[in-house]
Amino acid sequence: MQLVNHNEYQEVISKDLALVVFFAQWCEPCKILDEMLSKLENQYDNIDFFMIDCDENKDLVRELRIISVPTIHIYKKTELLKVIEGLQTEGALKGTLNLYG
Repeated sequence: MQLVNHNEYQEVISKDLALVVFFAQWCEPCKILDEMLSKLENQYDNIDFFMIDCDENKDLVRELRIISVPTIHIYKKTELLKVIEGLQTEGALKGTLNLYG
């Protein structure tokens, strides 16, 4: 997964299909999610995976009203399709990705 910042955000969400994970370095559930998504990323060639560090991008986090980590946003050409808050099971993530990917 590619780590991006506030300046790259608009470009990232304009992709055909983008999954953006909002995380924090200190967040244990975020680390578990990172491992799961790293495996799943190889199975979904049509979805671009990105990560945004909430502590490094506080203005964007405030603007998007991210209140917990991890939070996943799925976008299709800037349209927000889905918000997932908290750690999900791998099966639940696959189910969601199958809907969009």
